[in-house]
Amino acid sequence: MIRLKKLLRTISIAALVTLSVIALSSPQPGEAAARKTVKAAKKKTAAKPSGAPTAAIVAQKMRALWVRPAAAGYDGATTVVIHSVVIGTPRPWSILDGGGGNRGTKVWPAKVHWTLRTHYRTRTEVRERHWNVSCFKNGFNEWVVQQNGDGVKEKKTEEPSTMQ
Repeated sequence: MIRLKKLLRTISIAALVTLSVIALSSPQPGEAAARKTVKAAKKKTAAKPSGAPTAAIVAQKMRALWVRPAAAGYDGATTVVIHSVVIGTPRPWSILDGGGGNRGTKVWPAKVHWTLRTHYRTRTEVRERHWNVSCFKNGFNEWVVQQNGDGVKEKKTEEPSTMQ
């Protein structure tokens, strides 16, 4: 009888330990919902933007390439006015795009209507341009905006000088 009591006591302790382990390892009713909420919160904070360039980025890069002061004692300062930027749908980068892109890089075509003015002492040269450009991020994660050679239209005129 004593052996039977010890055996029952041992079995009941082992059963309690087993049930405790099973209970701890199985998800509780609200636990699954809490895990999903935490995962959703992580996804929202880690969500990447679409990655498309904005008209402001294209305009800023165009100005950085073209706006220049005249050399000291000379004329020929350039100014830029961006009239419109239309961003197209992306395509994969190819080696023909150049500019430091890589495989997997998305290239956004854009149509840019802009005016370049070169200010001389006697006149101002005005070049109104419609360009197709390619926009993508290079290996340093910097935006590259470059003319891709097609769709270039230019109208050249002159205005009276604004220099004094």
